[in-house]
Amino acid sequence: MKALETTFNELFANGGLPMVGLFVLSIALYTSLCRSLLTVTKIRRHLRSHPLSSEDPSTHSTMRSSFRARIHKRLRFSRVLTVAAPLLGLLGTVMGMLNTFNVLSQEKSADTATSVAEGISMALVTTQAGLMVALPALFLTEWIKQLSKRSERMFFAQSSKPSTLT
Repeated sequence: MKALETTFNELFANGGLPMVGLFVLSIALYTSLCRSLLTVTKIRRHLRSHPLSSEDPSTHSTMRSSFRARIHKRLRFSRVLTVAAPLLGLLGTVMGMLNTFNVLSQEKSADTATSVAEGISMALVTTQAGLMVALPALFLTEWIKQLSKRSERMFFAQSSKPSTLT
């Protein structure tokens, strides 16, 4: 546990301020994805325990629209956060490289190599962190979207409208 804490602290120290942003973004992103998955699961569970009757097609249409809207809203927020993660990593890359060039232009000592290495480390760590946050989220978002589409087809098969969830 102590080793994990040390690694975590080193990542924040090497990555600089963009790492704090990535940390906050990752918490918001994965919380949003968990809530999306819970929403789909709760709706599926409700529809299994309360099957739709074939008597009122207008109710089906209303429920289907409500289902789509809830899932689409949650997934849209997750997609925005997923796109923002590598951009924050890129910001860290730019900041690290600017720091490196700044050090190169000002220092003429033995500490130059250390300072350059620190700047490059910041650039690489934030890029890696941004991608590590975004890639699993991208796949999880797509999986939740497909799960919701399957649920919609399964439970609202009586309705004549085709699925347009994106």
